[in-house]
Amino acid sequence: MTVIFQLMAFCLGLLSTLLLVIATCTDCWMVNADDSLEVSLKCRGLWRECVTNVQDGIRTCDQYDSILAGHPLKIVVTRALLITADILAGLALITLLLGLDCIKFLKEAPHIKLKMCYMAGLILGLGSKCSKALAICLVNNKTGEWNGI
Repeated sequence: MTVIFQLMAFCLGLLSTLLLVIATCTDCWMVNADDSLEVSLKCRGLWRECVTNVQDGIRTCDQYDSILAGHPLKIVVTRALLITADILAGLALITLLLGLDCIKFLKEAPHIKLKMCYMAGLILGLGSKCSKALAICLVNNKTGEWNGI
């Protein structure tokens, strides 16, 4: 029975990590119309900027030349928080995987495996705090229309 709960916890952790990585790679974080006729839709993401023609649906994207230079503070902070959350979630998944009872790692020391599972939960909690701080910043942002996470 505990193995089933551990596998469910691992699957939920894996799903949340995958969704976090997908959110990090998403192109349209900020959406602004180019002109009053709304002929094109401009999406600004964390890694590139895309323009979509509304009439025919053709989309062109340009990669940013620099990681930090020339970007608004909200994009730089969003990148930092999401990358931190991604790294923490990956580290937590590895720790959780090694702490599962069905894995033959430290089989003779179950108390250490239990502590590894607790540590993985703590690390996942820290990663979720980064995502929560990002969500609060995006909700309180009054300068642009953010799509959210």
